[in-house]
Amino acid sequence: MVGFEGLVPKAVQYCEGNPLALEVLGSSLSQNNTIQYWKSQLKLLKKDMHSGIQGVLQRSFTSLPYSSEKELFLHIACFFIGKDMNYVVKILEPDYSAASGIKTLINRCLLYVSPNKVLMMHRLLQEMAKNIVRQESKKFPTKRIIRP
Repeated sequence: MVGFEGLVPKAVQYCEGNPLALEVLGSSLSQNNTIQYWKSQLKLLKKDMHSGIQGVLQRSFTSLPYSSEKELFLHIACFFIGKDMNYVVKILEPDYSAASGIKTLINRCLLYVSPNKVLMMHRLLQEMAKNIVRQESKKFPTKRIIRP
């Protein structure tokens, strides 16, 4: 489609290759095939996460079997991305069974470990985690209840 050539790569870049995010965003954008609409939506995505993408990703989070794994995910997303896995396990193991929890998060594709043992997470998942924390304590996210 003429005029969309520069917009499609921006949409793909936003999703960073996450297939679920691409499907949700593509469905949303296809509802109005005007260049102005697409530009407006892509500009909005720079400020806030698409609620459909948030919902799809959040289902992966809410399906975690233990509350300690959910808390571990939020802690890692907010404070420990880019940190050495062994360091994170040492700090979080007593309260969150981090060694087994990290394995679960990896198996659920919510987290991955780089070849040099650094914890990594898809940007959209990290954004979703921060949104969860903000929703739990809208005015003071640092005061949210931490449940080991």
